[in-house]
Amino acid sequence: MLSRRSLEDARQLYLGQAEAKDPRVSPLHGDLAGLPPVLLHVGEDEILLDDARRYADLMAKSGSAAELHVWQGMTHVFPANLAVLQAAREALDIAGEFLRRQSHSLNNVPLISDQHHPNGETK
Repeated sequence: MLSRRSLEDARQLYLGQAEAKDPRVSPLHGDLAGLPPVLLHVGEDEILLDDARRYADLMAKSGSAAELHVWQGMTHVFPANLAVLQAAREALDIAGEFLRRQSHSLNNVPLISDQHHPNGETK
């Protein structure tokens, strides 16, 4: 489980002597214009939900496409649990469709969606 304390410990290890607002450290502080489309999956209750929403908003404001999926009842990195979570399998299917759309896209139209998904139940 990802807690505030473990996140702070990891933050200190990651940052070292760098400033937290350095765009090389956090994409939330960089120039996002011209980036390729991004797909974000995040649990509704996880500690990084606000960062995921902010990143999707910043991508859209910069003219880059972002697709945000918020999953009810899911934890951090839930898509890695394909063997046990229906939501993980659904997230992988969504990622595959996202990649298919991007590979066939002829233009770069900004897209942002904030979609809520059930906690692993079959749709």
